[in-house]
Amino acid sequence: MNDARLEDAMFVVLVFRERDVEFFCGTGNAFEIRSFDVVIAETPDDFESLHELMQERFSVPDESLHLKRKEAEAWLGRGGWCGAVGADSLC
Repeated sequence: MNDARLEDAMFVVLVFRERDVEFFCGTGNAFEIRSFDVVIAETPDDFESLHELMQERFSVPDESLHLKRKEAEAWLGRGGWCGAVGADSLC
């Protein structure tokens, strides 16, 4: 880790779903943050509550940012998927 303040390290989380992308960030002890990924890797279906789980252990703002699929595609430079056959219900 190259964070200058190990006791107050910053992290960023992106959760990709079919319908949207969730973005949030926070701070916490660098080693606790690093070990938290092991917990998540064991429970991949728990991403819906990831924001709340991280709020319990770290300093995380109350609200996360949600980008709808079409907005996320534009933000990531991946536009065009929403025009695909059968994708209308997701966009």
